[in-house]
Amino acid sequence: MGKMKRVVVKEELVALTGDYKRAVVLGQLLYWSERVRNFKAYIEEEKERGASGKAGLEHGWMYKKADELVEETMLTISHVSMRRVLISLVNDGWIDERRNPRTKWDHTLQYRVNLNTVQADLFRLGYRLCDYRIRLESLDADGLDEGSDGEDLYADLPELQDVAPEVPDARPGVQEVGTIPEITSEITTEITTQEIPYAKIVDMLNSQAGKSFKAENEETRELIRQRWQEGYDTMDFSEVITKKTRTWKDNPEMNRYLRPFTLFGHRFESYLNETSIQDPKEEPKDEDFENLLKELREDDARTDGAAAESH
Repeated sequence: MGKMKRVVVKEELVALTGDYKRAVVLGQLLYWSERVRNFKAYIEEEKERGASGKAGLEHGWMYKKADELVEETMLTISHVSMRRVLISLVNDGWIDERRNPRTKWDHTLQYRVNLNTVQADLFRLGYRLCDYRIRLESLDADGLDEGSDGEDLYADLPELQDVAPEVPDARPGVQEVGTIPEITSEITTEITTQEIPYAKIVDMLNSQAGKSFKAENEETRELIRQRWQEGYDTMDFSEVITKKTRTWKDNPEMNRYLRPFTLFGHRFESYLNETSIQDPKEEPKDEDFENLLKELREDDARTDGAAAESH
């Protein structure tokens, strides 16, 4: 038996990202950031960026195949979903992204952990980045600076040794350690041609919501197909179904909307990214609920009108 994989879900990263999948991916990138070639130069750049807000970011970049990152983290998501996770981490400023600066024809993307922003945002939440290779115990609002006791956070930096990547470089002289590709036409073709688990998705809805929808219904299949081609996978459908079933199943006003037309339609991404789940026993009377109910009724009216025109 080969070496078994281990994935650590850190409380501070879950608190930071608000999602365990994003926390696991960020944690894995932090793991690799400790193992980049010339780690000392990477930390020096972070120190400069923390002090001045500017730095030439030449060190600490990494690239891995998305399916390798999925395998390493043991997350049951597609490589396209992994790309969405990475985009969200970039948008939040916790990782940097660039194309290969040495080869213009190379469309793979490279990533670099922004230790300053990660630690600053953790610090604001009352956490710190634990178990990292060097001490990052405190920082002020402007970035990495000095510990609360006035000691230099990088006092042990001179003792650090450069660490070569565990995965060989794909090109001589490049520091990175793998490839995380963009969504390309090749990937899109793979998404659209692979078998879509219509029956499994509809069965999940029927089981949780107590419904009896048919996987053979062409309108239902078209909605699932559209979301699937956008890069969503079975886990995404399951999450939307679970969230809305918990919220709507025991609400007489909303139970009727536990259906493919509503859940798998144009609001799918919005439902997927909801972070709070309302207590189903509470009567939803706030303005947001009333607006949602109005929008759903308008959807019904448009659909009925379109059906009438077609006859």
